[in-house]
This record gives sequence, C-alpha cells and structure tokens, in this order.
Amino acid sequence: GALSEDDAFVSIIDGDGYFGDIAPDGGIGDNSGDVFVVSADASCPVGHEVTLDLGLAAEGGYSTTINFDIIVGDRVVIFADDFSTNQGWTGIGGAAEWTIGVATGGSGSDTYGGPDPSTDHSPSDDNQVLGNDLTPDNGGDYNPNIDATCWVTSPIIDCTDYLGVVMTYYRWLGVERNNYDHVYFQAFDGNNWVTLFENPSSHIDESSWNEKYYDLSEIADENPDFQIRYGLGTTDGSWQYCGWNIDDIEIKGYYQATQGNPELSFEPTSISDSLVQGDTVEHTIRIYNTGDGTLRVRFSSTDSWLEFSTEQNYIAPYDSLDFVVTINAADLGPGGHNGFLNYASNDIDNPSGSIPVSVYIYPPHISVDQTAIGDTLESGEQSTIPLLINNDGPGRLSYSINCETFDILLGGRKLIRPLIENTEPLGFRPADPDKSKGDEPYFPPVITGSGGPDMFGYTWIDSDEPGGPAYEWIDISGYGTPVTLDDDDWAGPIPIEFNFPFYENSYSDIYISSNGFFTFGSGHSTITNTNIPNTSEPNNLLSIWWDDLDPSSGGNIYYFYDRDNNVFIISFINVPNYYYGGGTGSLTFQVILYPSGKILFQYEVMDPGSDYYGLEGATVGIENAGGTDGLQVVYNAAYMHDYLAIKFSAARWLSVEPDAGWIEPYSGDTVDVILDAAELEDGEYSGQITISSNDPDNPTLEIPVTLFVGTIHGCDYMPGDINGDDEVTGSDVTYGVLYFKGLGNPPQDSCWDDSSSTWLYAGGDVNGNCRFSGSDVSFLVAYFKGYNPELQYCPRIPPIGPIIAKPDIIKQKGIIQESSGKKKITAPLRVQ
Repeated sequence: GALSEDDAFVSIIDGDGYFGDIAPDGGIGDNSGDVFVVSADASCPVGHEVTLDLGLAAEGGYSTTINFDIIVGDRVVIFADDFSTNQGWTGIGGAAEWTIGVATGGSGSDTYGGPDPSTDHSPSDDNQVLGNDLTPDNGGDYNPNIDATCWVTSPIIDCTDYLGVVMTYYRWLGVERNNYDHVYFQAFDGNNWVTLFENPSSHIDESSWNEKYYDLSEIADENPDFQIRYGLGTTDGSWQYCGWNIDDIEIKGYYQATQGNPELSFEPTSISDSLVQGDTVEHTIRIYNTGDGTLRVRFSSTDSWLEFSTEQNYIAPYDSLDFVVTINAADLGPGGHNGFLNYASNDIDNPSGSIPVSVYIYPPHISVDQTAIGDTLESGEQSTIPLLINNDGPGRLSYSINCETFDILLGGRKLIRPLIENTEPLGFRPADPDKSKGDEPYFPPVITGSGGPDMFGYTWIDSDEPGGPAYEWIDISGYGTPVTLDDDDWAGPIPIEFNFPFYENSYSDIYISSNGFFTFGSGHSTITNTNIPNTSEPNNLLSIWWDDLDPSSGGNIYYFYDRDNNVFIISFINVPNYYYGGGTGSLTFQVILYPSGKILFQYEVMDPGSDYYGLEGATVGIENAGGTDGLQVVYNAAYMHDYLAIKFSAARWLSVEPDAGWIEPYSGDTVDVILDAAELEDGEYSGQITISSNDPDNPTLEIPVTLFVGTIHGCDYMPGDINGDDEVTGSDVTYGVLYFKGLGNPPQDSCWDDSSSTWLYAGGDVNGNCRFSGSDVSFLVAYFKGYNPELQYCPRIPPIGPIIAKPDIIKQKGIIQESSGKKKITAPLRVQ
C-alpha cells in the first residue's frame, strides 16, 4: 500500500507498507512488519484532524483507494471528580438533599422506582458519589413538593487553553416523567446556562451505572469560566424516585497553549492550626510556577470558615505568588475540624485538586460557684444573688442561660395595665370563601401599641410605642435552612437548639405552618384564623400572621439558629396569600426566639395583593397549650403595616442578667440571679437555671432554685454547728457521723419549719435543701477541704444568731445583712 496526504502540518516519512498474503476466499492482513511513518510539524495544533489516502494494490491487477482520519495528539484531563472529597461543589443540602457521601443503596420511602446504588461506579475505599438523599434503608428517594429547581454546581473549570472539550460521567438516575417531576443537566458557556439533558415524558428508572458522553466544544472551548450543574425540581406530591446518583466525571480537551507549559506546586501542601473559638488567623501559601508558561490558578471551598480571594491568579513562568487564607473560628465549636481549599489550574499535569486544612478549637471548661440557690422573701420584696461562672479551660467559653419556673402563677398578680381587648365586634361579614363558607366577626382598628398582661403575665409592645422594640430585620435567606411547604401544610419538629420557655413549659423544637403560625408539641395547618385565646386547635401557638397563605405558589421559608447571638429565627419571604390560580400578594415576616423566653415578631413588606380582606383578616398573638390563656394583638381588624416589630415577654419571679455572654480562657464572669416576689402570694416556688455552653464535656449545667414567700420564721443557730458548741470544726463532722450511725445524740439546735410543719435540725443542713441527712456531712467535709466555697442554710429558716464560721465565705441570702448582727424577727419563734 502507498500512503499520501495533502496537509500543511503533516508529512509522510515512510509511505510504503506491505500487508502480506490474503487468501482469495477472504482473510485479514496488516502492515505491522512494514509500518507507515507520519510526522507532525511542531507548529501543528493539538487536536488537528488530518485525512490520509491509502492506495492498495494486489496481484492480478486489483487496486483500490481508501481514506481515513487521524487526530494529532490526545485529549488531556482538565477536570476529574470521583467524589472522594468535595472539590468545591456548591448547593449541597437544600430541599433536594444534595449530598456527597457513601452509596448506601437506600430503597426509598415508597414502591415507585428502584433503589440507590450500594457501590460507586469505580469501587473504592471511599465508595462515595454525588446524589439526592443518600441515606440507607427507607431513605434514598427525593422529596415531594419541591417548588423550585435545586442546583448543585461544580467549581469553575478553566478551559481557556483547550479545544474539542468533551465530557463523560456515570449516572444512576430515577425520576418520574416530566409531567410531574424534573431533572436537568446544564453547562455554562460564559454567559448563559445551556441545558444538555432533561427528563422526558416517560419515567427513568435505572438499575445500573450508565456512561454518558457529551461534546462540549461549543460551550467549553477556550472558556475560562466553564461550569456544569445538575438540577432536581420541581416535584409533585406523589411518587418519588431515587433521583440523581453521579460518579467519575471526566472532562478532557486538546491542550492548545503556545507559550509553554506551566507547572504548579505549593508550599506548604497542607494547613493546620489551633485556635480559640472566635479568633481568626492568616496562613500564607506560596504558589510556584516552575514551568515556561503563564500559570492560572483559582481557589474555592465549601467550608465557610475558610476565607480567601476567589479571583483568578496569574503567575509568570519561574515566578511565585503568596496567597493568603484566613481561618475564621467564629462559628466553630471545640474540637477538630477538617476542610479543603480546592484549586483549578491550567497545568495539564495538575489541573485540579485540594489542599487539606485542619484546625483544632481549644475547649473551655465551665464551672459555677453554687450548685443550688434559695432565698426567703416577703411578698413584694426582691433579692439579687451573684452567680460566678468560671472558665477553667484554654478555649473561649460561650454561654446562655435559660430560667424555668415550675409553678403556674395565676393568683396574686398585679395588673400592670388593663388588658385591652376588642371583645365586641363591629359586626359580622361573609368569611373569605377560601377559608370558610360562613360568617366571621370583624373589629375596630387596633389603635394601641401595647397590651396585657394575660393570666400568665405576658405583655406585648410594638415598635410604634415609646419604649417598644426597634425594627431590625435579620436576613437569613443566604444561609438559613429552606423549608418546602405545600398549601395548607406544616413541617417539623425543627430543633430550636436551646430550651425555649413558653407559658408553663419549655420546648426544644417547633413546627412551622404554611398558614403563618408556629406551634409547639405538634404541627397544624388550620386555614381559618380565630380569636386568642381559644380552646379550639391549634393551641401552643405563636400566631405571627395567621391567614390562608400559600407558599406553594411562591416565596421562600427559612429557619436558622444564630449561634453567635443565641437566637432562633424563622422567616417567611415573599409568601403570597392563597388565591385561585397562583396566589396573590407578597408577605415577608419573621419570628425571633430568645432563650430568656422573649418573642419578637418582625414584619418587612406586607402586600396582601387581591386578598379578600387585605390586611384585615388575620390573627396575631400567642396562646398556651390548652388554649385557656393567651395574648391577642389583632384579630380581623386594621393594624398591620410595613416595617413593624412586636415584642412579647412575661414577668417571671426568676431571671438572670445578663442571660448570655463570652468568657475568656481562665477567667470568670458574674451574673445576677434576680428573685422577685413583687407579684407572688405566700408559698414555696421552685425553678431551675439552665446554663448551656460550648464546653464539650459539660454542655448543660442545671441549678435548682427555691424561693419561699411569706413571713420569715428565723431561728437562732449557726450553719454547720451540729454539736451546738458555737463553733464549726471537725468535731461537728464526727458528731454528725456518730448520729447517723446511731452512736450519738441528735444535733443540739432544732427549728420549726412552718412550710412542712416539721422540726428541722437546722444547724446540720449545710447544703440548703431544708433536710438534715448524710449528704450534709459530706458537704461539710468538702467545705473543710476547700471543695465547697460556702455553707448553705434552709432559706425558709434563716439563722438569726451570729454567724462566726468563716463569715467572709458563708453566703448570705439577703436576710442577714451582717455576719455579726442579729435580725429582729416579729413572727413567733419556736426553739426546741
């Protein structure tokens, strides 16, 4: 055979070849023993296609000519991802539950469609893929009622120096037909996203890995900002399939650089550090280009605690660049954290990869100087008891304090102001036909900016009132967790991340209703709003804007726990009222919950659109678990306007100031525990202070609190003086031990406790629990050893005699003002 060509970049060095003998009845021959030699000029671009002509001749005068194409060079890998780590994909999580994780073979929540894969495409130790909901067992299916396409997007892939870009990847896909559910695959051409695949009008139910190939040359060639993305949504409310499973992406192209080849390297190749929570530190990575072409490199990360420039970096041949990376530990809890700084470059041998980053956050260690708090007050009095919180660890301590009272205080309250209610309607009107077929009451405009208290003690005040809260909208749309709700739907339970006190109880999670209210204990989606309080469900209610809303027709709902400020936020953004054919109006509001029990409603822009009664057909207020107590701001009346804030709070006999803060390593801070009997009847009240912190070993401390309200019945004794010799010494420990073993006499001093109608060996009660037991002897021993800084006493029976046992340490409860003085008691005093 004779080989020929007509191409400016290619020349034939040896164009003759012999194929051997081929039998007349057929056979195969090759020229492996006499090969053709073809040479490409150095200026020939990689990927250049050449047509060669081959003339063949055989004995007997037979001849023919054939032609075939060859390509100069081979495609090189621009980007590859087997999902062993996250190389910079954004959009993880969300309603589509995009996940980079282990393939688990989840069978799904219904009978439609097959399971997820149980192994990745190229079995490896990590066994990881990119997909929707990779949870095992009955997990694996995508969510119903996703109201918008949720995208997961690759990092930027620099294709500036490449032509003929192609892509392969492997998928395992299950999706209902496009009448109901939707999936997409798109690529970015530098200006627009181009759809390369969307599901057809038939179901896709793959049960194995399938390779997919795309010619991306028109989109990716010479594109410095090329990206790909996969989408899921919208979906309907019925059948769910396994969704996307993606593995082994490979993007290749013909390298076209004419100015030499860059070579990328880093120093260091990893970053590690140790920090105190809240601190920041800068690290410098030196980027080297040891090649003879200009290096381009760009960085990305999915770890929000890594801060750096995402702009393209250009490094001349044989030069270097110092690149600054900041580790921000503001939102990192104690312990180890691992992340990645991902890069994409035009080095054909190192086009993409990751630099591991690890940081250790030093742990704090919390301790308090009191394990129990108690006091005795007469009705109308108040006392302040200092509580010392220590941080004995090397990390910064973040704490918040929640106060709970376990008594329902209905009697004995003084009304701060009359409870303003519109008890008589102006009349009745046809209800919004979307909510009810009957009539509903309507009321005069609400012209006051405050109200209450209710029976529990809640009051409200808005931002129009002097002394009211300031309107300060908190935008969580960029980082909050989205909630997808259909019309007349609810979601929950959703963790609040702290114990939130509300009326008689405390709650750690909450439910979100599509109709503008939130509940504790269970979810509800009731359309028809009512007055407050009302025993009809829903109860246990935060009614921020209870009306017939329809988030399935537009808008977004998010929730977020703000760790820095220790508040929980739920926002409705541009959610319309229900209106047949697609909703109407745009309502934006949010609730902010505080550990102290404070509730803040905020309203940004409240556009009712064509709603039947505009902004005069909703309920705003709060209600207890039984619907027997509540505080109404407005019901079916004019009141609402844009940029308004409403604060709800309840006066409780137990509170602390401040209720949150930071304590530096090896430091302490004092908070005031306030016991207020101003509105309490005589009796005994119990409560609890819960301190939540970032101490990994002691995340929660509970301190019981007891308050006795009534006439003070004192008694002449000395705390710790068990044997009655007017001293507190080791002999008192011996005396107490002998007594409990039945080998000694009872303690000398005994006092009458009216509350329990019993006698108490008051001198022996050194832990303040109004009982004398073996634990008091142990407490006294610990006191002598310095483990307990103070001796306590029963707050119902304070000592009236001199307290001479380490008077500078023994804690006074606001009854005895001086350690050497005596307080005159007018009540009968019984001493045995």
